[in-house]
Amino acid sequence: MPSSARLAVWEALSDLFLDTDVRALEDGIVATLTASPYDVDEIEDILLWEIYPACRRNLEVVAGEWAGFEAAWLSEHVVRPQSVLGRMHTATFGRIWVRCSPEWRRIKTRLIGS
Repeated sequence: MPSSARLAVWEALSDLFLDTDVRALEDGIVATLTASPYDVDEIEDILLWEIYPACRRNLEVVAGEWAGFEAAWLSEHVVRPQSVLGRMHTATFGRIWVRCSPEWRRIKTRLIGS
C-alpha cells in the first residue's frame, strides 16, 4: 500500500488522464503536488513511470473515465509490473506524452515557480 502522500500524488496526476478538460482541476492538482514531499523531477518520474502506464488507456477510448480514478483502482493498477514491451512503450511514447502534454507543462511551470 502506498503512503498517503504518494497516493495523493497519484490521484492528482491521474486527473491529467481524464476524458474531460482538466484546466478546472489544475489549481487542486498544483496544490496537492506542492504539498507533497516530492520535488518536480520526482513528480515527473511518478507521472511517467507510475501513472502513465496505469492511466494512459483512458485517453485512447471513446468514452473514458471522466469523473476521476478511485484510490483503490490506482493502488491496484499503478503497482502492476510492466512487461518489457510496456516499459519500452513508456520509455518512448510516455516520454513524448509527458513532454507534449499542455496540461502537464502548465502544471510543471507552476510547480517550478512556487
